[in-house]
This record gives sequence, structure tokens and C-alpha cells, in this order.
Amino acid sequence: MRPDENRRVYEVADCRAVARWLASAAADPVTEGASAETRATYLDTADWRFHRAGLTLCIRSGGGGIEAISAPLDAAPGAGAALPAASAPLAEARVDRLADSPGIVGQRVRALAGTNSLVPVVELLSCAREFAVGPRGATLATLTLDETTVPLPGEEQPLRIARVEIAGDFGEERGRAWLAALEAACDLHPVRTSLYQAALRAIGLGPPPLPVLGPTEVDHRASVLDVARAVLRKQLLAVMAHEAGTRLGEDVEQLHDMRVATRRIRAALRLFRDHVPERVFRLRQGFGWLGRALGEVRDLDVHLARLEEWRQELDDADGTAMQPIVDRLRRAREIARRRLLRVLDSRRYARLLARAGREVRPRSRPRAAVPTPIVDAAPDLIARRYRRVLEAGDRLTPLSPSADWHAMRIRCKALRYALEFHLPVYGAALREVIRPLVKLQDLLGQHQDCRVAADWLRRLVSERVRSLPRPTLFVAGTLSGRYEYAERSLRRDFRRRYAKLKGKRRRRLEECMRRLRPPTQAIALPPRRS
Repeated sequence: MRPDENRRVYEVADCRAVARWLASAAADPVTEGASAETRATYLDTADWRFHRAGLTLCIRSGGGGIEAISAPLDAAPGAGAALPAASAPLAEARVDRLADSPGIVGQRVRALAGTNSLVPVVELLSCAREFAVGPRGATLATLTLDETTVPLPGEEQPLRIARVEIAGDFGEERGRAWLAALEAACDLHPVRTSLYQAALRAIGLGPPPLPVLGPTEVDHRASVLDVARAVLRKQLLAVMAHEAGTRLGEDVEQLHDMRVATRRIRAALRLFRDHVPERVFRLRQGFGWLGRALGEVRDLDVHLARLEEWRQELDDADGTAMQPIVDRLRRAREIARRRLLRVLDSRRYARLLARAGREVRPRSRPRAAVPTPIVDAAPDLIARRYRRVLEAGDRLTPLSPSADWHAMRIRCKALRYALEFHLPVYGAALREVIRPLVKLQDLLGQHQDCRVAADWLRRLVSERVRSLPRPTLFVAGTLSGRYEYAERSLRRDFRRRYAKLKGKRRRRLEECMRRLRPPTQAIALPPRRS
């Protein structure tokens, strides 16, 4: 059962109608409890970083205290927010001191705001009255009638929002019948958005959409430059969309998605190097710098996740002995995250996004320039990367050095991105090749993760042999052995997955490219290999 399954929130025209129904129509006794008045000032950065990360931040006063609260943006019951709410007591309502708040609130402010100032977005003044329905000791339901006003700049009359929160056991017939009677009599309408969101919607506030950089969709009639710019626009927007979640650091997939977007930008610039202006290609260096900062944190996330999985299989003694290793990894991740946040707060990062945004927008083409159709250029671009994958894959054996396996992974990644960039052009024929290629790339990625983790554990033992407890050293050796065993298993499984890159899938792709390419051009796919 979900924690909020027996808690409902409704919008109502007037809370007094609910109070009158409770006093006159309810069959069960009603006890009025305490009333409370609160003032909540919601804050965000000028570019709405908290909102984009799915969070709210407010300073709330009332009940004799002041506190800073950071809660999920969808805080209403049933919203299913993944991020936890957090609060911290404040000595005074000072916005400039929120970054110093203890615990999660301060961490979130430091990570999301960075060097940016927090500014007030909206203020909510609430008066809440509580009621208990049912005899003492056998409460049927509890109700909170909340009347909120939102002062509007330049307006004499504030915005008013009335809500009713009801908690009780509505799984039984008696509770369901009572709730149905209340809903019908008082015209209650369920809501799934927080008061903050309702206020923003009512007064027309909210984060602006991501910038319009130009079209991100193409087809087989497009030119190479059109396709290149469409790919770069789509991935640049992904970088921007995942920045707030990456800053927050509470969902590792946000950072992963941002890193993948930077990789795709670099892969697209390399793939289309001969077809984009040199000034556009030079963006690759900046996104490489960003990708390294993201990759350092991501690699540690992967390592920590693997260790947590394996710790579940260990007994209590070995699990305890592993803790110093996990602690060192977490400290390394925290250091890497601080470096990443400095990168995201830097002027270089801001200039990189601004410059990339300018370069990927549509531009008028010189009259003398004759655009190269994508169906002319794509077969050669794809074939070159396909050939490199087959050359490396045919040479690879279970005894090949780790550097060769890593090089194979890089080549597969380059081929995968080249294929995915041309999906709007070739469609299903490409998907048939991409599917086994993704599985092969996953295998090679796991292989690389195992190699990096085993090397890290060896360095840890050699550098800290005197400071680590003996049980920890033993567990480190065991874990290193596990990584090496997993690495050998992946090498044995490589040939089976690699074989699926050949045969009928390649033939269908070749036929598709031949149909779309003008007859005067030849298809330069790599030769088929046994």
C-alpha cells in the first residue's frame, strides 16, 4: 500500500461549506482542533533551477518558528515524487544564509543555486483548521481546511485558493460512504498538484521553455549540414534539460543522460567534420572538457552501485569489512562532484552553451553553395565506422590486452551514434543493426567498468596497505577477483554477440541505402566477413 493511499486533497469553492456540513449533516461527532497561520515565501534562481530539478524551496514561518523547506514539486498525494522532502530550522528568515542551512536543504541550495542568487517567486499566506470525525479513540477521518491567499503585485484583491485535506481509512465501506457523501454535498474536486504549483498556474508564472534552436527532425531529403545541425540541436537541448538534475545529484540517471548528450555532440561533430564549418567543429573541445567532468562522477556512481549489489550477497562480517572501501569511493565521488559543480558554475561552461546555441541555429546558405544530400554522404560515413568495428572485432580474442577491448568499445560507440543519427533517414533497416550493437556495446561497457574497478582496488590496496584493516584488505582482494572473473566471462560471451552485426541485418541496410542513393553513386559498405 502506498503511504498516501488514504490521504486525499480536494479543491473547494469555500471551506465554510465543508465546516457547515460537518456541523449539521455529519452523523458522527466532530471535534474541532487547533488552527494555524503560516507564511511561506517560495524561492528559486532566475533561471528556475529548483523547478527544473523537480523541487521547491521556501522559507516558512508560523507556529513560533522559522524553517527552510525543500520538497518535491509534485507534493500532492498520488504524485509519486521520488525526491524526499527536507527541512532545516532557521534563526531568521534570511535568503542569503540558506546555503548554510544544515543537512539536505543546504546541500540542495549549494548544488542548485551555485553562484546564482535566490529570488522570491511567490508568497502564500495560509490559515488551516483541523477537524476530527468520529468518537474519541475511533476516529473515522481527520480533515484540514486550508484557505490560502496569494498577494498579487499591483492588485488590491489577492488570489484565494481553498483546499480540503482528508485522511482516513477509506478501504472499508463505512469510510467510503462517508467520503462519497462529503464529496457530493460540498462539490469537492480532487487535485494532484501542490499549492505552489496551483498559485504559479493561476498567476501565470513558471520557468520559460528551453530555447528554440531550430528543427530537430529531418528525413531523407535533408542535406548533411541539416542533419548535423538537427542532431546537435537535439543533444544540446538534452544537456540543458538535465543540467538541474545533474547539479542536484540525487538521481544518478540525470547525470548519465547529460553525459550521454555531451558524448553524442562530440560524436556528431567528428562524424560530420567535413560538412560543418570549422568554428562549429571546435565546439568538440569544450564538450570534451564538460564530458570529462561528468564522466569522473559517473564512473564512481557505477562502481558504487556494483559494490552495493555485491554487498547484499556477503555475510555481515564481510559487509562490514567492505565499508571502508565504500567510504573512500563516496569521498572520491564527493570531491568529483565538487569539481563538476565548479565546472557548471564557470564562465567557460556558460560561454560554451551560448556559443553552441548560436552555431546550431538555422543559417542562410550562400547562393553558390550546393548542399550535399544526406543520402549521398551517409553510406560512406556509416561504412567507414562499420569497417573499423569489423577490423577490430575480428582481431579480438579472450587473451587480447585490455587496451584492445577498450578500443573496440570506442569504435562500437562511434558506429552506434552514426547509425542513430541517421535513423530518420533509413528507419527500420538501421534499427535492426542498432539492436545487437547496443547489446554488444553494453557488454564492452561492463568489461571496461570491471577493468577500471579492479585497477582502482589494486591501487587502493598498494597505497593504503598499512592503514586499511586486514579484513578490508581481504575483501578488497575478493572483490578484485570478482571483477576479473566477470571480465573473463564477458570476454567469452563477446563472440556470440559480435556475430549478430553481420549477415542479413547488414544486407538489409545495404539494400536500403542503395535504394535511396542516386544511381550514379556507389555504396561503400565494408566487405562481408565470415
